[in-house]
Amino acid sequence: MKTYFDVDKVYEILSQHMTKIVTVIFDKRSTGEERTLNGHLSTRKHTKGIGMSYVAKDHDLMVIYDLQVAAKLPEDQKAKAYRSLSCDSVKEIHAGGKVYRP
Repeated sequence: MKTYFDVDKVYEILSQHMTKIVTVIFDKRSTGEERTLNGHLSTRKHTKGIGMSYVAKDHDLMVIYDLQVAAKLPEDQKAKAYRSLSCDSVKEIHAGGKVYRP
């Protein structure tokens, strides 16, 4: 059986590390495959300032800037590095020099 964090706990941990780089291990909603994401939560660069058409938290999502994807993109494509993290399938969080497990 897979063990995941409680969604509120994910928000709590990640909110404490908004200005730091975090690593999150989770299962993708679309395919179920495990994914490791290294990113930054407070990045707003490369956005148009319009906002999203939905509230991410209402869908147990959190927007994170994927640094690995961004490193591979040309400057004019950096906006494509934003990802929606599925908070209901998080297995592990590395933040602030600590490892958090459910």
